[in-house]
Amino acid sequence: MYCKNCGKSIAADSKFCKYCGTLVEEESGANKLQDNSSTISKSTKNDSKTEVIVATKDESPVKIEIKKNPTIKKSTTANEVIANFKMIGWAILLWVVFIIGFVIVHQKDIMPIGEDSHWGESCYDPSILTNNHGSFNWKEIYNEKVKIAQKGGDMVDFFEQTLKHNPYDNYAKKRLTEEKKKANQFVLTDRIKERLTQEAKKEASANKTSLNNEITNIRKYSYEKDLHNNMIWVAIVSLALTIFGRYLIKFGKWVTNNKTE
Repeated sequence: MYCKNCGKSIAADSKFCKYCGTLVEEESGANKLQDNSSTISKSTKNDSKTEVIVATKDESPVKIEIKKNPTIKKSTTANEVIANFKMIGWAILLWVVFIIGFVIVHQKDIMPIGEDSHWGESCYDPSILTNNHGSFNWKEIYNEKVKIAQKGGDMVDFFEQTLKHNPYDNYAKKRLTEEKKKANQFVLTDRIKERLTQEAKKEASANKTSLNNEITNIRKYSYEKDLHNNMIWVAIVSLALTIFGRYLIKFGKWVTNNKTE
């Protein structure tokens, strides 16, 4: 016997074609055999599930639904690469946000010391400074200059120090005598007072500027060092957090998808 659908040879007592599955109709009861067939399967598919309808002899049809989870995606190399790029992007974003915040917070700490910023207002101000800036009080400097002038000026100190190292220096002895004589004849006139006052004020201002510059440089250096260290550590922490966060989310999805109902 041959199948009327595909034309292939099949057994004479076959009810279905074993090649194409077509029902074999008999002359005396094609409709009856079709109604009492042993199994007819039909499948319908969509994106979320597959329906299988099974009809059995002398029983009502049974519909079986096979559900598919559309949210489960196959892990491919491309997906992993994209996920890693996203992870790095989030780490860079966290790093940039922190650095911007760090710079904003420390704006006051890196201001040059002066009228708008004073000693101790910055977290980078040193507790100890080199004591080589001199006095900032011009009156103290003025009084010191007057004392030196009354003693014969700096030349008296110079020749005295020279004779300490070489007591037999006759030239230093002669000059020291002359300078002391001038000191005894020294008269503090108004003109000399004015000159010494101006010199004292300039020196006091220069001493203060020198100290301010040193503090400003210390603030700048300390801030740059602190910023550099934080940039390194925040980069490491940001990357570690994003890696941990990514795999924590993946673990959570895995638990959700595989837990029993």
